[in-house]
Amino acid sequence: MIPIDMPTLIVILSMLIIIPIVLLFLTMYFIYRFSFGRKKDADVYDGFDTPHMEPYKEESHAAISTLLSIEYEEIYIESPLDGTRLHARLKLMDDKSPIQILFHGYRSNPFRDFSGGALAALSHGHSVLMIDQRAHLGSEGKTITFGIKERYDALGWINYIHDRFPEREIILVGISMGAATVIGAAGLELPDAVKCAIADCPFAVVKDELSHAAKNMGIFANIYPVIRFSGKIFGKFDTEDGDLRKSVAASRIPIMILHGDADRLVPIEMSLQLKEAAPDTVTHVAFPGARHGISYLTDKERYIKEVYGFIAKHTTASAAE
Repeated sequence: MIPIDMPTLIVILSMLIIIPIVLLFLTMYFIYRFSFGRKKDADVYDGFDTPHMEPYKEESHAAISTLLSIEYEEIYIESPLDGTRLHARLKLMDDKSPIQILFHGYRSNPFRDFSGGALAALSHGHSVLMIDQRAHLGSEGKTITFGIKERYDALGWINYIHDRFPEREIILVGISMGAATVIGAAGLELPDAVKCAIADCPFAVVKDELSHAAKNMGIFANIYPVIRFSGKIFGKFDTEDGDLRKSVAASRIPIMILHGDADRLVPIEMSLQLKEAAPDTVTHVAFPGARHGISYLTDKERYIKEVYGFIAKHTTASAAE
């Protein structure tokens, strides 16, 4: 046995301690970048080549092209939470129309996610404000927080619209992570001009959605604590703050949830938890056979009827037939 002097032993022991710490740090940074970090924005026409989206590709591309061709007012504000510079596009209709504020999903964009919904809003005479969520497109930010910080960004947009157009009614609309943004905002103190919220395929608890996504990717079951601490260390937010059941319970505005019962990314059972948390506040509508975020495409006629019937019930503006 080769004798080891004290300085060498100290170096070996130090390395045995330091190397695992460095590896853990690097692993958490990778998980942060993978889960929460800003990525290069995808082309607005991407995402229609999977088997369940292919049937809607031609129709959706045409709708996206139409939406892109509209002339918008480009608007910037600073988030009331942390000053992050945020961007949106405003299309005004007549001076009495309600304004729908639209929040897109995780690593997506408003043109793709609202290629049908925004055009439907305009055809009903509603104005639209299409948001770029933080860490997406024209908005600044490096971290996506699954609605936790984004709900305060939404409050900034609500206050901007209300201050600029105090006579107009406001409708909040979100899909997927954007639905979480909307529901989170509904639990905050809002101006009376906000009349209702529409949430398409939301999750109820960020922790559950992250754990479900990890499971779907075949990652070991107990990884959530590592995901959580990667967000805390590198993103400066806590995923434990993302319990939307508390938001619907605190909401003073009615909320409609639409969800496909074949959704694998955000199972419909998650949004049913929101209905259970606030049965008098939440209206839940299921779409048989619809996958994630495509209830509108699966049954457009019923979707529009449900949404605009709900809006007409809670606003003074009449929905067009």
